[in-house]
Amino acid sequence: MKLRRLLLFLLLSAACATRGPSPRASGPEPEAVRLVFDWSPGGEAVVEAFRTATDVSPRGRYVDEAKITYRLKVEEEGDGLRLIWDRAAIETLPQRWIPRTVEMVAVELGQADFRVNSRGNFVELTEPLAAQARVASWATRTFAERSPSPAVHGRLADVLSEEAIARRMASFWGGLVGYWTGGWLELGRTYTAWDEIRVAGLGGIPVNMEVRVTARKWVPCGEEYQDAICIELHLQARPAEDQVPLLHEFATAFFASDPARELRIEHDVVVITEPRGLRPHSMLEREVVEIPLAGGESILIADERVLDFRWSASQPREPRVD
Repeated sequence: MKLRRLLLFLLLSAACATRGPSPRASGPEPEAVRLVFDWSPGGEAVVEAFRTATDVSPRGRYVDEAKITYRLKVEEEGDGLRLIWDRAAIETLPQRWIPRTVEMVAVELGQADFRVNSRGNFVELTEPLAAQARVASWATRTFAERSPSPAVHGRLADVLSEEAIARRMASFWGGLVGYWTGGWLELGRTYTAWDEIRVAGLGGIPVNMEVRVTARKWVPCGEEYQDAICIELHLQARPAEDQVPLLHEFATAFFASDPARELRIEHDVVVITEPRGLRPHSMLEREVVEIPLAGGESILIADERVLDFRWSASQPREPRVD
């Protein structure tokens, strides 16, 4: 997504929301929330990444899973922060090695260091070579005794390009923090905008989508912080109406789809985060592409990514009311 456009929209839309009181253990929960980026240098978290790739077609149903852990370190750099991703460790791997499952693992191992400014906006990559080296080392070991298909080699090359890494990390940071920082949001109210999102299930093509964002509800920050309150944020994106004929045309060319039936594309993000600081405790990203085929059958391509953050030391801050 284009961060600035959606951020500006949220700032303008949220400005009219009613300010709510600071949450108290014995008092009512606020009806509005102010989301402010404020990470402290020196912060550190263990991140558990759970990945699931689902394929359903006339040939059968396949589900591949992977679990990877790594460390996130926050360091001060200039007038902003540098986010460092290291100590990657693979817990489980997919059963199949096809382009999308290889990409699923490579994306997690290839989390690259980057810099954000004091307002929480993505600035630039700082260590793309380190991320590329991690993925290359893993691929060399993994495929030493078995030769992957040319399609797998091609997908790895695409994933490891510096441009692809920068685009991926900017999009990731946007869903985690960047889209949300600034302004006030009324709980339960949906704010709508339009933006461009790349759809992995259709080869990464950019699609103009209607984007709906909601501050859904107050929730505990996690098992370690039962007394601390976080906010559950939702982002839902669906193709804009004028995109539907173009998407059907694209799907028909590659999949012999049935244009008389609905083509389903869904992109969802759910973040549980501290409203004062926007320090995340969990993130869910899900993309679903369902392509109707001639004859009544369908192809379903679904990807899910769940990240759990276990922060060390400091406790979550109370929601900001100034």
